[in-house]
Amino acid sequence: MRIPDVAAAASPGRARTAVEVDFDSAWAIESMFGGAVAVACVEAARTVCGTADAAPIATSIRFLAPTPVGRATIVVDVVRVGRSFTTAHCEVESGGRTTASMIVTFAPAGSVSTVEEHSSPTQHPAPEQHSSPNPSGLPPSALSEGAGSSVAQQVDWRTAVDWTGEGPWPEVFTSWLRLRGWTGDPTDPARYLLAADLIGPALAARGIALPFRVATVSLDVSTVRRTASQWLVQRIVVRAVGTAAVADLELLTPGGVVVATATQHAVLTPATAEDLPFAATGFGWGRP
Repeated sequence: MRIPDVAAAASPGRARTAVEVDFDSAWAIESMFGGAVAVACVEAARTVCGTADAAPIATSIRFLAPTPVGRATIVVDVVRVGRSFTTAHCEVESGGRTTASMIVTFAPAGSVSTVEEHSSPTQHPAPEQHSSPNPSGLPPSALSEGAGSSVAQQVDWRTAVDWTGEGPWPEVFTSWLRLRGWTGDPTDPARYLLAADLIGPALAARGIALPFRVATVSLDVSTVRRTASQWLVQRIVVRAVGTAAVADLELLTPGGVVVATATQHAVLTPATAEDLPFAATGFGWGRP
């Protein structure tokens, strides 16, 4: 992912600063993918707080309305700059309205340990660990091959479960993913925000009738460790499903080390046949 360019920002430590960003259509399906909006907020907060190398150890974002592609403003309020933690509040403003609100807490770069595990797709955990085979032995899903969706081209997502089939569905839904569109620091935990905003296939695996759209309402992500591994194992437990859905998620290295945890709340709405295959991917259309 290419981080939006900052056009103007105040000096570090200023209490409230408006940061101009340009949202890239490569991470959009009609409106911006929520994980990409969250990453932009992290980068704006880093700029304003003067914490360019800091790790976002805790983020909590609420999506209030669709964020259009193109120019937007992220207003950053510095809540506190401390020796151990720095916290900021961000609001995304686009088209005359506030589309998202986030609070993010950073820790110094050296305070978050890095898993020294540089895996390739040919390396994989034992089946009893994740119930997932070697990702190179699995075909890319419709998520990764969908024509007409630029977001789908940014993610290589693979699973051994037929999430469009009849079941039975696992209690823990495990898949592999790598962010082909991520061009930043490979150890930057900000990329976890992209990987965490993906529960659609898990909902389908639990037997939700297709087709449907997933519109993320909130996403809370906690960083545990850094990793340079391109492939991540995603483990999801769907806690509740109705017109809304709640899911808990872990991101792990291929060796089985947890690097992040997340909780997502989403709204499910009917989709037409023309919306497939994207409506069921969990990337959301941003209009519940």
